Amino acid sequence: MDLAIKIAVFAIIAQVFLTLLTFMRMGQARMASLATGKLHMRDIALSNDAWGDEIKKLTNNLQNQFETPILLYAGVVLVAALSISNWIIAGTAVAYVGLRILHHIIHTGKNHVPSRYKVFGLGLLALAVMWITILVEVIRL
Repeated sequence: MDLAIKIAVFAIIAQVFLTLLTFMRMGQARMASLATGKLHMRDIALSNDAWGDEIKKLTNNLQNQFETPILLYAGVVLVAALSISNWIIAGTAVAYVGLRILHHIIHTGKNHVPSRYKVFGLGLLALAVMWITILVEVIRL
């Protein structure tokens, strides 16, 4: 496996760890909330509405980790399977994950929506460039 593909695979691994971190943060926050006694299992058994805003931010961010990242996973797996090494693909994969980390920080922190939107859009742009590059490389095969 060449270095560019390896870097793109490392980007996937970083995204997986971000998802796992978000799961752990959300789980800890939920358990801490239940431990206070202000919220009971019956309050959250059928809906997430009763959770506080901080937990809702983590829950929403976790859901985000299963939306556009699938396009990263599919692209890098395709690149590896076809052995189409390309530094643009590696760079955009890394940029996308870096932007996902920044999005996570913004979303679960102050949640400044204009900043979050801008970072999300840049992440989509990185994915679009990655997929256009994959298309060009596949046409060249």
